Amino acid sequence: DRASALAIDSIGRIVVAGSAYNGIESNDFALARYNTDGSLDTSFNSSLLCIPNSICNGKLATNFNGGEDVAYGIVLQADGKIVVAGYGDTNLNLVLARYTTHGTLDTTFGGGDGLVTTGSLRSAFALAIDSDGRIVAAGEASNSTDSDFALARYNTNGTLDTTFGGGDGLITTGFFSGEDDSASALAIDSIGRIVVAGYAYVSGTNSDFALARYNTNGTLDMNFGGGGKVTTGFFSGENDSAFALAIDSDGRIVAAGYTDTGPGYGIALARYLP
Repeated sequence: DRASALAIDSIGRIVVAGSAYNGIESNDFALARYNTDGSLDTSFNSSLLCIPNSICNGKLATNFNGGEDVAYGIVLQADGKIVVAGYGDTNLNLVLARYTTHGTLDTTFGGGDGLVTTGSLRSAFALAIDSDGRIVAAGEASNSTDSDFALARYNTNGTLDTTFGGGDGLITTGFFSGEDDSASALAIDSIGRIVVAGYAYVSGTNSDFALARYNTNGTLDMNFGGGGKVTTGFFSGENDSAFALAIDSDGRIVAAGYTDTGPGYGIALARYLP
């Protein structure tokens, strides 16, 4: 079992998402909620049928159509509902699940089962909710030759937002022709622009920190970097990748991850002006 993301709810409980091995050679989405003292919250996914160590009374698992399912992002809505994203299904697509505050799948989301699969994108690694309650997921997509940054925006019911991107709710962004890119983190700034961070391969052998900023309609913000995109290398010819992102009170963007220093790996941190 692995934990990949967490959030804290309005009364201080800790909600953790990741994956759990299901005993039949694959993983499922896994979710657990803890009280403020660190004990499992037994009111979450509670059942009179629970037995010790079973997946209930504080924890749950969700399988998408018998596939390998791993959650990487989590966000809590204003109403307390829990949205989780990652990859899954039998074809390893971007998948989302939404749960009620009680730990059951929310039947008002997706096709009535609380689940959403977006087949044209490979995975989601980060989630955010904008000021209108729409769900934004960032990750990667394959274009048949390499991978690109990918963004998807969903309405509150789980349908893709057709006002975003090219009318299908989806966006892909490549940095260097023929090279792999992947987004790992995202944040939404004070005027609704979406900032995404991850890595971009620059030569086939080494990667740099990569950031992109998008306007609220999904177009690249041409006032950011070069055509809406920025890459940052720490050591020449070595690999760098950003995994976390925050925006401070002055609008500066802080990205954190790792850099290959040559003899080993180190923590990498960069701060960008708006």
